[in-house]
Amino acid sequence: MLLAKRTTAARLLIGAAAWLVLEPALVLEPAFAAPAPPRVDAQSIAANSNSSKDWPTYGLDYAETRFSRLKQVNTGNVGKLQGVVAELQYRPEDLANGAAGLLEEVQSGKITGEEEQFSHLDLLDFAANVEGAQQAYASLRPGLEQIDSELVKNIDQQFESVQTTLDGYRDPNAIGGFKPYTPELQASDAAKLTASIQPLHESLSAVAQKVV
Repeated sequence: MLLAKRTTAARLLIGAAAWLVLEPALVLEPAFAAPAPPRVDAQSIAANSNSSKDWPTYGLDYAETRFSRLKQVNTGNVGKLQGVVAELQYRPEDLANGAAGLLEEVQSGKITGEEEQFSHLDLLDFAANVEGAQQAYASLRPGLEQIDSELVKNIDQQFESVQTTLDGYRDPNAIGGFKPYTPELQASDAAKLTASIQPLHESLSAVAQKVV
């Protein structure tokens, strides 16, 4: 009786294995198609200005208002955020990797012009990522200076160099405060922007192993 049960179980396992091999489409095909992510272009950014339902670009809209019409956070409860934020804790290596990741994103998505191919606000996004990386680095800088003062010196100079490069593209009359990153500008200046950001990215990538 026991042998018969084992034989039956073995046959079921062999049958299941054969079915997986012969009918992979039935196993791998998803039960439903995931919805496509919303398209972010100039038209959707402008339309969102009336509702602030989403935050599709840096500064919320082309006017850089950074003002959301959502009311979940208001003057009556915004004070609670201070207590919540005070309890947040980040590991130094996470901050370091986050800073380096923001600059990697600049090289892979901003300079290539892929992310803002309709609005051409890539330089604005570039500046926002650099600002975020600098904020993360600022939290690590005092301790890092005790560990590797030469690296700190290099990073400080590299941030200053990147900012100087970005300042050359500022335009107070343009949406977002930067020149549109048109295909023509990308063709002429992509290599220059890469050469500016790459040394800083490499230096920030070395920080995590020093602050662990």
